[in-house]
Amino acid sequence: CSVDGSIRHWLSAWFFSGDYVSEGHIRIIIPIFVLWFIWLERNDAKHRNMSFYPDRIRWKCQGKIFQLFQAGLLKRRNWKGDMKLASSFGCHYVLDQVYFPKMVRWIKPKEPCFKLNVDGSFQGRSARSGGGGILGDWHGYVSFYFFLPLKAKSALHAEILTLYHGLRICKDRGISKVWIEMDALSVINLVQNRCIGSSGGLL
Repeated sequence: CSVDGSIRHWLSAWFFSGDYVSEGHIRIIIPIFVLWFIWLERNDAKHRNMSFYPDRIRWKCQGKIFQLFQAGLLKRRNWKGDMKLASSFGCHYVLDQVYFPKMVRWIKPKEPCFKLNVDGSFQGRSARSGGGGILGDWHGYVSFYFFLPLKAKSALHAEILTLYHGLRICKDRGISKVWIEMDALSVINLVQNRCIGSSGGLL
């Protein structure tokens, strides 16, 4: 397209200069600040007889952007595709934690016991929950597994309901010597202390 030198064309060039530019992106914020501080500098020069310094416009833009960063109003997403530029403004972000796969080993229970592994899940925003589990014997063979939706009121409730369902299946199949393995320490403590709480009297 032709270059007409207008402010409108200049702004369009900024707004569409990156692959990730959207509302709130730094490539939209910077031109707005530049225009604003040009306007202030022009007014000072015209009405207050102050010298017009382009460098002062740049310093003010840098200072305002750094203020937004310090106030927590500029997030990593606002710099998407321009993280190197963020560093030049003094805006340094903590790198996202990288998780690496880890090898785990399932330990068989001692004969003649079974091991019940269960896990419940609860999504607070949608209030959706579910759970599942698997029972293995002392040879490492799977006796049964299950998964089901739940009507839980919390993450703890989901864990308890899942454990309850797994133990009910064990009871219905005449399996009484069961090791329980789960990642919810609070549920394990409740079971060991024989507590009865607000989770429907399941414990």
